[in-house]
Amino acid sequence: MKGKDKGKPAFFWRALITFIGIFLIISTLSNIFLFLFGATASAQVETRRFGGSNPGYPAEKRYEWTVEYSFIDNEGTQHTGYTKRRGADLSVEVSREVKYFSFAPFISSLSDEAIISPLQMVSIAIGGFLIYSVNWDLNKKRAKK
Repeated sequence: MKGKDKGKPAFFWRALITFIGIFLIISTLSNIFLFLFGATASAQVETRRFGGSNPGYPAEKRYEWTVEYSFIDNEGTQHTGYTKRRGADLSVEVSREVKYFSFAPFISSLSDEAIISPLQMVSIAIGGFLIYSVNWDLNKKRAKK
């Protein structure tokens, strides 16, 4: 950044983009860690279709559905979670099993969402790139000292 760009607005944007990068990394890692270390529980699932048809998708993915799931953790406490899916006009495929952290059961996901995929590596890379790119000149200044 040039000398005239320094100050509160520059700091605000740097902090915001760094926060977005950190959020991308943490949210992606949470699903990976749920897959690897999460406890499993059966869930009661309710689905509700909302919105109109989107003809740009194939027939089995034209509608958006909200999915509400509830499960009971190892200590007997009931927890609720929400997600969104794309599905056909009459139904949507949803797992009836939940992965959650036993030390923090409010962090949960349906088991078919708590998976490891190559797309997650892209999300982590984008988060890392955002953090590095907005703080690049700070890193460069520290290396000169």
